[in-house]
Parts: sequence; structure tokens; C-alpha cells
Amino acid sequence: MLEVQFNSPQTLNATEKIPSSKMELAVIVPVYAEYDNGNIFRFLEAFTKQTSDPESYEILFVVNNRPEEAETKTPAYIENQQTLVIVNYVQGNGLMPEGLNDYRRQILERVRAKGLNINTLDLSTNGIEKNMGKIRNTGFQLESNRFANSQPNYGIVAMLDADTRVDSTYIEKVLSHFTNPDVDALFVNMDHYIPSGSEKLFRTSFANQLIMAHHLWV
Repeated sequence: MLEVQFNSPQTLNATEKIPSSKMELAVIVPVYAEYDNGNIFRFLEAFTKQTSDPESYEILFVVNNRPEEAETKTPAYIENQQTLVIVNYVQGNGLMPEGLNDYRRQILERVRAKGLNINTLDLSTNGIEKNMGKIRNTGFQLESNRFANSQPNYGIVAMLDADTRVDSTYIEKVLSHFTNPDVDALFVNMDHYIPSGSEKLFRTSFANQLIMAHHLWV
């Protein structure tokens, strides 16, 4: 586990930030203990490679853990606080966190250099019940309200997970589909990468792919 120094990060929440008039897409990403495993850094790396104008979209990390985890300061809670620190840094507030390896430092530097719009909704410090639907919906309602206040007739909200990887044209492709006025929703097909020798993960992945194929073809 990498040790990172942090002291009550004052991360700028999306509720406090006026969206750019150029923003068309908000990507909502629930985050629970995605720091030590490197998921948050790999996710950010994929978005440093996007071909679209960074002003056309933003990423909202909905950082969450249960109230009892916040009260007892579990490892997951500590990871989430570390996530808030690195977002604080890429927003241009504060110094680079200590204890990062070269790869993680480089990713954060690239995020800042590209000018990615990264925001947080901090549901971790006080905690929230473990209900993924509620967690996602909290982020969705926030972004919907922000679009309604800034661009009443337009706004796209996408949902991803912190362990999702997208190619460099992900934002470009999503925006291009919504130039069609008949498109109200979009389902993106996914590939699953399973570590060798994991029967449980293979079965889970196979079942998920069958469900997605069903939604695509019926």
C-alpha cells in the first residue's frame, strides 16, 4: 500500500462549480477504494488520450463508502480520502501528493496539462448506504440539475465504472451519436478481460455478455 500524506482535502465539488458553456457530456463514475489497486489512475490515463476537446465533457467521481466506514476510518475510507487529494491536485489546488510512484505522478501531471475537467461528489467523508443505484442516481441528479441551470435543452450523462477502460475516441463517438435528434439513449458494448485461471470471473463475465447481447439484439 502506498502511503500518501493528506489533511482534510477541500476538493471543489461539482455542486460548487459552474459548468462550461461548451460542456456537452458528463461522465459519472462511482469510486469505492479504487486508489491502491491503481484503477483511478488507469481510468484517468485513458481520458488523457481522448481526441475530443476537454471542454466538451467532464468526469464526476462519486466517491463513496458506508457511514460506519467513515466513522471507524477503514482502509477503504482512507483510500477514498486519498482519491479526493489527487483530484484536488489535478483541479489546480494544492501540491502533488507525496508517496506516488513515477507512473502515478506522470498521470496526474498529464491530466493537469490536458486541462481535464475532473469533479467530485464526496459521499465518503460522512458516508452513504451501500446502494449502487442510489449512488449513481445521486450523481445523475446533480449533473441533470447542472445542465438544466446552464443548458436547459441539452446535456448527455454517461455512466462508467472506475475499472472501465475506453479508447481514445470514446467521447468523440458518444457525442457523434447524439447529433442524431432521434437518439435519446445509447448502450455501448463492452469487452471483458478475465485473469487466467479464474473460473468465477469467467462465469460472471460470460453471463454479463449474454445479458448485453440480449439487450442488443431483441
